[in-house]
Amino acid sequence: MPAVALSGRSPNTAPWMLSVLRLVGLPDDRLVQYRHWSNHQEASLEHEASLLCGLAPALVIAKSFGTNVAALAHENGAFAPNAAVLIGTPFSPMNEQELTRLRSFAGRQPTLFIQQEFDPGGGAALLSEVVRANTATIAAVAGNDHLYNNVEELARTILGWPAFHAQRGEA
Repeated sequence: MPAVALSGRSPNTAPWMLSVLRLVGLPDDRLVQYRHWSNHQEASLEHEASLLCGLAPALVIAKSFGTNVAALAHENGAFAPNAAVLIGTPFSPMNEQELTRLRSFAGRQPTLFIQQEFDPGGGAALLSEVVRANTATIAAVAGNDHLYNNVEELARTILGWPAFHAQRGEA
């Protein structure tokens, strides 16, 4: 399955994302390496989103900063995955334009949000009110630290989502 993986802002999230990919049976060469990881500049949402131009993967798996990268790339008309898994979406600090962008992205394809019950970027219960997309599924997981360390639970949640199997051509 062609997939794109967008981890968090910090390069420390790359091994975490690779673990998630392996546990759900996806190749680990799908992880996007952000420019700021190697040049020590400030992270650029716009730059990273531009790198997704023209891509239409079967699936995008994104965490935190990566969820914003995916939504912006979609808004720019350049990124069209068939399904999206968004983990730890930091929606509470978003302004109305950013929330509209997130809603638009979540509404264009089946989207699974995995959100901690008490994530500091916004909890799962509030996320369901904010997103308001009929194509979105919200899966609440325990936690309050935005780390999502239980990768086995994340993998079970992803593997239990019917749209994941549909993208793999499985019934």
